[in-house]
Amino acid sequence: MTVLTPESLLRLYALSPEPPESLGQLVRHALAGSAKSQNRCQHLLHLFFEYHPDLTAYWDLYLAHYRWQGARLWNQMQDSSAGDLDAALARLPAKPCAEDWGLVEALCETSRRLAASDREAAARIARAALARARRAPEDVLGTKCRPELQALAWATLANVYRAHDQLEPARRAMKKAMARLEQGRPHLLGLAPAVLSLRAGLEASAKDYPRSLETFAQALAMHPPDELRARILVKISASLIALGDSMGALANIEEAIPLIDREADPRLWYCTVQHQLFILTELSRFEEAAALVPKVRNLVSEGGTPVHETRVRWIEARLALGQGEPGTAETLYHQVRQEFLDHQLAYSAAIVTLELAELLFEQGRLEEVKRHAASTLHEFRRQRVESQFISALALVEQAVIGQRLTVEILRKARALVEQR
Repeated sequence: MTVLTPESLLRLYALSPEPPESLGQLVRHALAGSAKSQNRCQHLLHLFFEYHPDLTAYWDLYLAHYRWQGARLWNQMQDSSAGDLDAALARLPAKPCAEDWGLVEALCETSRRLAASDREAAARIARAALARARRAPEDVLGTKCRPELQALAWATLANVYRAHDQLEPARRAMKKAMARLEQGRPHLLGLAPAVLSLRAGLEASAKDYPRSLETFAQALAMHPPDELRARILVKISASLIALGDSMGALANIEEAIPLIDREADPRLWYCTVQHQLFILTELSRFEEAAALVPKVRNLVSEGGTPVHETRVRWIEARLALGQGEPGTAETLYHQVRQEFLDHQLAYSAAIVTLELAELLFEQGRLEEVKRHAASTLHEFRRQRVESQFISALALVEQAVIGQRLTVEILRKARALVEQR
């Protein structure tokens, strides 16, 4: 494989201020070992060809090279540390280095993937990314790109908080991310779509769906690479579901699925198809959902996380209920509820508790409704989750005690949870 160094790139540019197509081919060859790097560098590498070849600058190639090198270095550190995250972080270069331009992005990507399943690990990685972004070297790129890199790190930390329903810390971190992004204009690193996507995700978690859709649209208008575009489309579909547009949500999912390289990113493919399953159950299209479940379950067993497995069981519970198997649905709901509590995913635990409560209420089992609501309440208070969740389940518990529980009260409790 051809290896590009900063020195060789500068020499090439000194010899040829207007780089020929062969130089673009050289860069592509140098990056051939990393499909993800090629994808992330599209906004740089296309400049060699029919679009705007006159705008290409040597720092574009320098960034492309060290983006690849940084990602490779982080992968090596993880492989050599046998899954020990702290050991992997400790093995990274102690002094600022050119690889930091790629390392920060690689660390942020790892944190994003871990955010829902391992909050502590995801937070440590995001903070490590922020520390490295603050000290990115004064080299060819100089300090002008540091704010943009810091914006991604702050947005990644905000995402960790958001994934665990800690919205106030998430908002504070995102405010810093947006301030850094503004300082980082004209966004030479191409990270603005990723930062905006994370901001829109936070807006959606705060139930500000119209604003989240506007922010997602801004990110899409920047022509992000296929992987990020697919993630954005999935998140848009979630916001549309919340706004009652299930058909629009399904259309976005169907647009996203062909963009995903299943082999390169099986988790993204799984999350997308899982979302498709939830939409199909919302639309009462149970036969279509049932046909997809075995495929998703097999993928999760190959490389999913425990949280992914729990979400599959949640889909199976809803599917069983829709197909007239309340006993199977109840068994699955009990398991899913406890697993979400164990993972400290309060929002999901609250929704599952209320879905289980509605099932039990329809069977006249009010004491069990009260018991499960009280149990979830106790755990929420211990975990100090947001007050809306506690208020929602307290409303159900008190309604049972007062012998006035109705379907309308259960729906009001769910609305409280979803307003958070």
